[in-house]
Amino acid sequence: MVRTWTEEVEEARRVIAPVLEEVDPHLRYRFDPTSGSEFEAVVIDIGGQKKQARVFVTFEAWVNAKADASEMTAAFSEVVHALSSAKAKDVIFVITSIGVMTKPRRTPTQRLLDEAALAEADVTVERFKRSLA
Repeated sequence: MVRTWTEEVEEARRVIAPVLEEVDPHLRYRFDPTSGSEFEAVVIDIGGQKKQARVFVTFEAWVNAKADASEMTAAFSEVVHALSSAKAKDVIFVITSIGVMTKPRRTPTQRLLDEAALAEADVTVERFKRSLA
């Protein structure tokens, strides 16, 4: 069965929304259902009118969070804490299965998500190596 991107975003929302509400019950956030499909990363705008951040969450990160949300909770806590800094408006956050990457807002999306894909690939390679040992 082939899933549509809308179905993927809905699955991610069911995993991520409770994490966001745990981190900050008053946090405003909006999932962007039109972005991210070509990279398998959900795009979320979080924060208010004055302090807002764009966050990409990789497929691997939200799938891992279905089993154990503690790493994603820590990652979003880090992002929310960064929102209080003046620099938050100049960066984009990428949550991967190994943590949070912070990049300048002017970073091209393709490069940003290529780096996230490399990080996820490294995790997969390490798991594979351990399984062979």
